[in-house]
Amino acid sequence: MAHRLIQRKDDNEETVRMRLSSYHEQTKPLGDWYLEKGILYAVEGTGSIDEVARSISKILTYL
Repeated sequence: MAHRLIQRKDDNEETVRMRLSSYHEQTKPLGDWYLEKGILYAVEGTGSIDEVARSISKILTYL
């Protein structure tokens, strides 16, 4: 079965740059604010599913 790759019209370098800029200007500062308040927890998601699940469980245990 063959799958076709479909590219959206807005899937280009300029759009990606604008989205990244928006993230750095608006979303990231909000996340930093929540981290400073102690109500956002970061979880390293590059491990195995079991490792990530254990990390999340540890955080939830302390809430």
